[in-house]
Amino acid sequence: MGYQVHIGIILLALLMFACGSSSKNTTHKDSTDSARQANMNKDTIPVPPIPAPELAPNTIRAEGKIISLQHSKKGNGVVLKFEVQKSLGSGSSAPAVMANDTLDVQAANLPDSLSEGKIFVGEFQFRQVLSSSKDTSPSWLLVKIKNDKH
Repeated sequence: MGYQVHIGIILLALLMFACGSSSKNTTHKDSTDSARQANMNKDTIPVPPIPAPELAPNTIRAEGKIISLQHSKKGNGVVLKFEVQKSLGSGSSAPAVMANDTLDVQAANLPDSLSEGKIFVGEFQFRQVLSSSKDTSPSWLLVKIKNDKH
């Protein structure tokens, strides 16, 4: 019987030791978590950047230079030759446009600050003209001027 008492005491001591170390780790962990939460400020929470709005289908954004400018034969607006220096994005179904490509562009309104040789970033919409059509107007429309670089 004495042997069973010793084994019981040893098991009880092991159980108390095991519970004691577990509670110490929990206390340390809880205090570490509390310290982290206390140090965390709302200003330190990372916020993902707001993505740029996507371009509409058949639309590109490009930076380039006006090579030539002339008034439209149909009355309103101007027709310009735009040399692409940098392609900045495209919407779905838009034709691929690379640096040094030249676009024939119809523009309804063009600011006075833009003239031959000026560089600007713009959004251009491609319009398909059927080959059987007698329409000879440019296949690109100037949708928006993002900025002009004087």
